[in-house]
Amino acid sequence: MSSESTEARDLKSDARLIEESGFFDAEWYCNQYPDVRQISLDPATHFLKYGWRLKRNPSVKFQSSAYLERYPDVQSAGINPLLHFLEKGKNEGRSAPPVPVSADSRYSPDLNEASLAIAKGLESEGKEDRQTPTAEEQLAETQRLLEHYFVQYETLRFAMLDQNKNNQTTNPSP
Repeated sequence: MSSESTEARDLKSDARLIEESGFFDAEWYCNQYPDVRQISLDPATHFLKYGWRLKRNPSVKFQSSAYLERYPDVQSAGINPLLHFLEKGKNEGRSAPPVPVSADSRYSPDLNEASLAIAKGLESEGKEDRQTPTAEEQLAETQRLLEHYFVQYETLRFAMLDQNKNNQTTNPSP
């Protein structure tokens, strides 16, 4: 079996694991990170491939960055914190830190709608006369662009790593 098909199989089983765990909420994830709706990945796959690296939270029940800070061995190993918790951490007695209310509240529905409107090139309701975006709108647009290009960077980086690995396999050193 090729490593690509094994990776796809693992990604599907990992997505199923987090979706069934109760620690991943696709609707909440998309509401918190509206850029996820703009790409052609389902929310669980996005979290598995990119979201956790961006320190995004899969739901209010699990704060990715707090888990990595609490367990530096997981962070230094570069392991997805939610997958680690579900596959090993729970059995090891590790706890799943929830998202603090203050952190969750910074992602207000109004800001998410504004981010989506900016991403689609639309103006928010009642702001037809204003030509200059507010600082919040500029910040939301900057965040959206950074996240978009980070995803692109990670995709290219992994493709290059895979290509280098394949080249080493097909052209072993003497």
